[in-house]
Amino acid sequence: MTRVTWRKLRVVSETGRKSNYLDTVVGGEERLARLARLHFFARYYQGDVYRHAAEWARANGYASSVSPPDIYLNYARFLVDRLASFSFDRAMGVCLHPDSEQVSAESGDASAQFLERFLHCTRFLSRLTSIARETLLFGDVLLRVQHTPAEAFPITWTLVPAEEFDYEHDPRDLARIRFVRQEFSYYDDAGARMLHREELHRDRFVCYRDEVVSEALGRIDALALLRTSPWPNPPVLTVELEVPNTFGFIPTVHVRNRPRPGEKFGESELADLTALLDDINWKVAQRSRNISKTMNAVLKNVNGRIVSDQLDDTQIVSVIGDNAQLEYLTNDSDLAPVQIHISELKQALADLTGVVMLNPDKLTGVGAMSGFALSILYEPLLNAARAKRREIGGRIEDFLKMVLVAAAQLGIVPEDEAHSADPRIIYGPDLQFTEQEKLTGLRRELLAAQHGVSVKNGT
Repeated sequence: MTRVTWRKLRVVSETGRKSNYLDTVVGGEERLARLARLHFFARYYQGDVYRHAAEWARANGYASSVSPPDIYLNYARFLVDRLASFSFDRAMGVCLHPDSEQVSAESGDASAQFLERFLHCTRFLSRLTSIARETLLFGDVLLRVQHTPAEAFPITWTLVPAEEFDYEHDPRDLARIRFVRQEFSYYDDAGARMLHREELHRDRFVCYRDEVVSEALGRIDALALLRTSPWPNPPVLTVELEVPNTFGFIPTVHVRNRPRPGEKFGESELADLTALLDDINWKVAQRSRNISKTMNAVLKNVNGRIVSDQLDDTQIVSVIGDNAQLEYLTNDSDLAPVQIHISELKQALADLTGVVMLNPDKLTGVGAMSGFALSILYEPLLNAARAKRREIGGRIEDFLKMVLVAAAQLGIVPEDEAHSADPRIIYGPDLQFTEQEKLTGLRRELLAAQHGVSVKNGT
């Protein structure tokens, strides 16, 4: 379901409909288009995008006659991994209030003790980088709270990838979610492809019976078939299990990258970079061909017969014959313009993403740099990391609050403590500072405290 905006005027939601929008032909077409887009970004991250020339050309808007580059440098993985790790690798803990200490088992607060055990049992903080990586690459991820009474800890969580979830919402308000659908396919022991579907409502959880997926319905490439010959409405799956929702709310948090008002899903960090990545690889392939032509000399023999049939680089070649000539031809092409263009494209990637791509050879002559100098050098990456902590990290903090509310619904923690808590992730310093800089920072904090000013996180 899509809100009608100036960006998307093609789809108009129908009010008062009896069937779910996700099960309509238009809803199925939107889902297939989204799956194809997600699959396209996954190709770039995995590094095999150029092995699928037709899919690569169609998704980028190139003509079918355009050939992909011969060389692929996986800058897509570098950019996504670098930004995700720099943003969330230094998460040290969680506090329940902005002015409180980090939660621990020794805390007297029941909600703090529960949250500390939740973080320890589920290894939640160690998965923050993985959550951020999925969100940056595909634009969306879903965090789900699950009740596990049979396990050692009563509450756990799962990460639902972007290609496995969708949700039905009110046509006039994206925030009013009616239900969340989790759907994925797998292969059973007999090799048949099965479809598994669950729906999370506010009052119940519905699990449908796994059905065999037809080949036409299961392939992402079927989007072209759908546009030419639309499928009828998909068959209604049989309900296998329906249980009450003990939480009383839909236990999911939708984490989006680059959220936009009126848009249902987020945007991948690679959405605006694929053309630049292709151009870099084209130029690298061109430079490789030019180097091969330049370094491999061509032997020109005129009116002569070579005495030795086996030649190497150390052998003096002699020819016999009237007016015999023997020359080595070299291609003295200038590779500097190609290298300059590649450097400009890399700088464009750094400007768009904030990820600084420095050549290690340029830093060897600089020596040890202070934290202040590095902070200036890495200022674009620091700003990008802070932005991701506000967007992605803020939604993760909302999920931690949902965990506390879910524990309150199960009677594990008091409701007043759960609803009054405001979890915040604590991050360590982004850069390493010298002892003198640390002392300067401590003096700054003491001076600010004397004047009644709060200074946190080096600000």
